[in-house]
Amino acid sequence: MRTLIAALGGLLLMLSLAYTYWYLPSLACPPTAEIRATLLQNAAAQQCANVSITAEHCVVRLQGRVENATQRARLQEAAERIQGVSTVNAALLRVIGPPFCEILDVLEPLQQQANARNIGLHVQLVNKAGQKVPVYTTGENIIIEVTTPAAFDSFVYVDYYTTDGQVQHLFPNLQEALNHFPPRSVYTVGQPDERHMVWQPYPPFGRELITVLASRKPLVFQPKAPRYDPEPYNLYLDQLRQALPKERTDIGAAIYTIETRANP
Repeated sequence: MRTLIAALGGLLLMLSLAYTYWYLPSLACPPTAEIRATLLQNAAAQQCANVSITAEHCVVRLQGRVENATQRARLQEAAERIQGVSTVNAALLRVIGPPFCEILDVLEPLQQQANARNIGLHVQLVNKAGQKVPVYTTGENIIIEVTTPAAFDSFVYVDYYTTDGQVQHLFPNLQEALNHFPPRSVYTVGQPDERHMVWQPYPPFGRELITVLASRKPLVFQPKAPRYDPEPYNLYLDQLRQALPKERTDIGAAIYTIETRANP
C-alpha cells in the first residue's frame, strides 16, 4: 500500500513538473504591444471608437469608448481569445453612440494634444464640480467658465450638442459676438445677467455634449458668416473639419458629457 501511495505521489510530482515546464510556458502572456496591435485591428475598435488597452500579469484592461454594446462584447471576446490572457476587464469601456462618437472623433485628439502640451486651457461647468456626468433639469442655467490658454491669444467657441442631433452655438452668439481673448482670460458663457445670453436645457432630454474650442487662429467656416442659429450636427461637423487649422499645435478642446432631464 505504501509503495502504491509513493508511486502515485511520484506520478503527481512528475505531472506537476511537466505542467510547470511545458504547458505553462505555452500560455505565457504575450507582450502588451502585441495584445494592443491585435485588438486595434479588430473592427470593433475602429468604427467610431477610441480604445485604450493595457495589460499586466495576463490581465487586459479596456478603457475608452465604443459605438454600441455589440462592439464592446466583440472586443472583450477578442481579448479573451488571445492565448495567455487570463482576465479581461472592460468595466471602463463606455458605450457612446452617434452622433456623439463622431464629434468625439474630431475633438478628442485636440483635447489630448492640448493636455499633453499643457497649453493652459481650463473649463468648468459652474456649480457642477465633482459630478462625473453633470445633470441639468428644466429651467436650470447652463453656465460655462472658460480660462483661455496661457501660451497665446485665442478665439473661443462653445457648442452644445443635443440628443436630437442638433448643435446650438452658445458662444459666440448674437449678443456676445466678440470671442477673441488675451492669454489667461476668464470668460463665463451663460452668466445670468443682462450682458450675456442665458442657456437652459430643452426637450428632448437625455445624454448631451458641451464642447469648448480655443484656437490661436479664428475658425473660418464656409460660407463666411456667423453661425448663431441651431443646425444639424453633421452639417456643422463637416464644416468644422474643414475650418480646423492644419497645424494643430495652437488649438485645444474641452469636452463635457452632460445629462438633461425634465423636472420631476
